[in-house]
Amino acid sequence: MTTIDPGITARQARWAGFLYLGTILCGLFAELVARGAIRSAGAGAFTEQLGDVETLYRTGELADLAMLGCYLAVTVLLHRLFAPRFPILSPMAAAFSLTGIAILGVAGMWHLLPVVMLSSGDAAGAALYGPVALRLHGITYGISLIFFGGYCLLIGGMCWQSRFLPRATGALMMLGGIAHLVSRSLWIVAPSAFASLPGMMLMLPLLGELALALWLLAMGVPPSPLQESKRVPATPAAAASTATRA
Repeated sequence: MTTIDPGITARQARWAGFLYLGTILCGLFAELVARGAIRSAGAGAFTEQLGDVETLYRTGELADLAMLGCYLAVTVLLHRLFAPRFPILSPMAAAFSLTGIAILGVAGMWHLLPVVMLSSGDAAGAALYGPVALRLHGITYGISLIFFGGYCLLIGGMCWQSRFLPRATGALMMLGGIAHLVSRSLWIVAPSAFASLPGMMLMLPLLGELALALWLLAMGVPPSPLQESKRVPATPAAAASTATRA
């Protein structure tokens, strides 16, 4: 019979789902809204457009930091959830996640470089190096996805085998992890092949993580036998037997 660490309660699992959802939403805001507002600007209009959306752009880095904070908490909670049954795979998954988080922390410096130069009065430098900084951010972000791919693959495998989470969710996470690993490997060694990948393949990681986040948020995890026994009130006979032994 599958057991779950008594330290992992349904409430903690729901917190993991909530924070995972926060990770996804903050990451989408930073990438699509904040950086998306400036990424389409041409070299000549970069500084002008950055000045128009500077507050939004800076908020994007704040969203990135919130994303990383949420992901750190998710990593700890999921490690604690799976570690009793998977004492090797769970720390390995956490190591992949923490490596990806560290790489994304470095990417934040590239995000901030254009506005730091602009606010210091170096408009020419911001115009020259800003687009390069955004490209370097994208490269750093892409490298981090290789490690997050390993994380999703391992988490999905543990979901599949644990039986206290839906196997369909585990399958989606594994597919998402494989999609990250394959697509980002092609992005490094064969950019033309990466460009020809179907868009659905690039969406698989988001679908897998979203499915896991929503399941944990809505359903949590079933209690372990020890937790269940604590919730069951003692029968009069059991109480009398306990009092007699005392």
